[in-house]
Amino acid sequence: MAKRRLSTSAILVIACSSPGVLAAQPPASDDPFAFEDEVVVVGERRRGTVIGDIEPEITLNASEVRSYGVSTIADLLEELAPQTRSGSGRAGGRPAILLNGRRVASRREIFELPTEAVERVEILPEEVALKYGFRADQRVVNFVLRERFRARTVEATTLAATEGGQYEGAADINQLRIRGSRRSTIDVSASHATKLLESERNLQDSRSSDRALLGNILAPIAGGEIDASLSAIAGEVVTVAGAPVSAGNRPIALEEFYPNAPNTTDSTGVRTLAPRRDAIALTASQTRAIFGDVAVTVTGGLDFQTSEALLGYAGADLQLPASSVYSPFSDEVVVARLFETPEALRRLIDQWNGEVSAAFDGAPSTWTWSVNARYAFGQVRTETDRGIETTALQASIANGDVNPFAPLRPGSVTLVRESAETVNHSGGIEGLVYGELIELPAGGLSASLNVGGDFLRLRGISIDADLMETTRRLVRDSGNAQLNLDAPIFKRGATAAPLGDLTISGNARIDYLSDFGSLTTYGYSVNWRPVGAVRLIGSAAYEQGAPSVAQLGDPVIRTPNVRVFDFVTGTTVENVTRTTGGTSDLRNDDRRVYRLNLSIDPFDFEDKELTFNASFVDQRIFNPISEFPSLTPDVEAAFPERFVRAANGALLEIDARPINYAETARREVRYGFNFSKSIEAKQAELTEDERVKLREIFRQRLDRAQRNQRRSEQADAGKKGSASIGSDQQSTREESRNANRPTGGRGGFRGGGGRRGGRDGRINVSVYHTIALEDSVTVFEGATPLDLLAGDAVSASGGASRHAIEADFGFFGNGLGARAGFNWRSGTTIDGGASGDLRFADLGTVDLRLFFDPARRGKTLIRYPFLIGSRLSIEVTNLFNDRQSVYDASGATPIGYQRALIDPTGRTVQIRFRKMFF
Repeated sequence: MAKRRLSTSAILVIACSSPGVLAAQPPASDDPFAFEDEVVVVGERRRGTVIGDIEPEITLNASEVRSYGVSTIADLLEELAPQTRSGSGRAGGRPAILLNGRRVASRREIFELPTEAVERVEILPEEVALKYGFRADQRVVNFVLRERFRARTVEATTLAATEGGQYEGAADINQLRIRGSRRSTIDVSASHATKLLESERNLQDSRSSDRALLGNILAPIAGGEIDASLSAIAGEVVTVAGAPVSAGNRPIALEEFYPNAPNTTDSTGVRTLAPRRDAIALTASQTRAIFGDVAVTVTGGLDFQTSEALLGYAGADLQLPASSVYSPFSDEVVVARLFETPEALRRLIDQWNGEVSAAFDGAPSTWTWSVNARYAFGQVRTETDRGIETTALQASIANGDVNPFAPLRPGSVTLVRESAETVNHSGGIEGLVYGELIELPAGGLSASLNVGGDFLRLRGISIDADLMETTRRLVRDSGNAQLNLDAPIFKRGATAAPLGDLTISGNARIDYLSDFGSLTTYGYSVNWRPVGAVRLIGSAAYEQGAPSVAQLGDPVIRTPNVRVFDFVTGTTVENVTRTTGGTSDLRNDDRRVYRLNLSIDPFDFEDKELTFNASFVDQRIFNPISEFPSLTPDVEAAFPERFVRAANGALLEIDARPINYAETARREVRYGFNFSKSIEAKQAELTEDERVKLREIFRQRLDRAQRNQRRSEQADAGKKGSASIGSDQQSTREESRNANRPTGGRGGFRGGGGRRGGRDGRINVSVYHTIALEDSVTVFEGATPLDLLAGDAVSASGGASRHAIEADFGFFGNGLGARAGFNWRSGTTIDGGASGDLRFADLGTVDLRLFFDPARRGKTLIRYPFLIGSRLSIEVTNLFNDRQSVYDASGATPIGYQRALIDPTGRTVQIRFRKMFF
């Protein structure tokens, strides 16, 4: 029988939809859909491999990627967080991202790509980041895409909290086409989340405020006696008196007030734990080959987000003169009120961002190069209700025209609103070259040079409650150059073979910032592989870093009615005003990081892999830049100017803008393993008639896909001029060559180039344990370091956990998959001094995902052909609804540490349906 050529779309229909179904049946010689075993070319450098000689610590092939049951590369990266997290660095633990072994100009380029397009994933240590011009504080994740892929993906998601109150919905449409060196992507997504009120979690209000909807009477001097006559009636000194309901309708007598029994108001119905959110995003990306071997990728994207939060009732302290008809008191008093009119206080945030980027890369000889350029624009507008305008209201009360206890008339007052707007423009260009300089006895001395420049323009405008406008403009232009050298010292097979492979590396970087001057970074590492299964990497890094422009110049935002636990008094305060924004006098930090990584891969079996990883990190930072810590006695003693208290000691305001500590130090050990094994997943045997029906279903879809591809190619040809014909012909020649290769070769559609392959089922296990040996903060020069592992804290969420465990378990076979993630951290304590200690209990949470891939089950496809390319998943986050438990010295939970305040949403259930059209 003549050989049948399968187009890109045809292969995708067969391979991505049903390889397990058809491979489970004995392939006949005339079966055009039969798959050959994977072909691995020994000694050939794999497509998409990173530069340098450091091998991946973890490699996932296509089958392992599918076993995670996630939709996009962004989702997969989140699942891989335990393996990709770095023990140090200013990037928040986020890894550096590569695509096919090359840098990307923007994460938008790949984050929304479907995981079915991934051939393999490589996770590499921090030392690889230096070769690509990144800093040495990020691990590296390299995504290698298939050479041929085409699909449209539609996904719908709904999420609900099992305790009710919050619901989310999202939809996403993605189109991806890969043909050799050409790639095009477009993605559109939208999401909506409802607000979650405090009342929907049955939270207990602390009632710490003197204000109430009915009103309370206070003396002009805090804590003073209101009226001697009222005290005589009560038989005790009265410092607060609740107003009766009738006070809002008529003048009342002195004895009708409730002495020392203030009114309270439950404001949980007008305060949100989570705001309402809406978002829309659009991303498009195109990759083409020009001048033969130069790849060009252009990516653009737009995002729009809006949110609304409720901040509680507006409140005011009103003076009631003794001469008023509504006052039975002998002296002036204060009426502490909350108001339902005109509405609850709100915070509205509107944000939109736009970005365009371009990436160029090529390999004209033994050297490779890349150039990335980007431009981004962003605008954030925040409007915050601060309260009501009381000037006119106070005058009417003084004149006796308004009853201070009555509900406000519509239109009688206006809300006082503060606003802030930030507009930023940023961009940059950077180039990277990598290659061998000279040949050494153990190999080539390789070098990578990265040179770049960036600019940022930020304008922040804030308008306070008095309509005073403050404008802050910040400009930062920067340039940088980074050099990395790798020198092989020993290599197995040479005269020093007993020592194995040994490579030393050195790096240096200089950054010049127009607003900070020069900052330097340098470091070195040793990469030793005594035997094939063992790799040891030691490194040291010395780095200076400047505060971000946002940390310096964000506009000032004041948020009212913030709930704060006051460690000084041991109480929760409901109506604190919290100020956030930028701090103009921040200094650069200076960090020293020493790292030792050990990786052991003891087995080399075809169907299983076991890898042990261990790391030690010693990090010390001088002048670290930090968000302002939570209120503790140590923090208030160090920064007394950041807190405002009333005469009676009640907390009123906190200035929470960023600060510099004097020093932080952390040492940790992290170790764990990754285990993966392919298994035989038994499937229901198909009859010959069922096999014929199934083959006919795919044949029809193959024909349809071929017609669609021909129409697409004809349309492309009609649009292109002669300048692009060469690259099209090159891409066509590549496809022609690839079409005649076995479909499993070069990481085809049955496993993706891993050293295992072919089986339908897979199990995965990964477990990592982190032990903190030291975690301390020196708040200011000369101060005693705060030991975060032994009762000190700079955060209201407790000190630092000494132990943390991250575990992940997965199974996939015969179209059914399950993944369970477990995260646990040990408890901490905050020494509260006179107010008593706070104890934060251990916390362990479990997440579960179950998914069904109908395309792996032949009988299901015969009955429901529409399910080809679909997946249904159910995800439960925080399966057992565990939340952080906090106890004070008496064993009770403080109001500010109610479990629903720490984790408002709790357990959620998400249902996701996804359909791919090839």
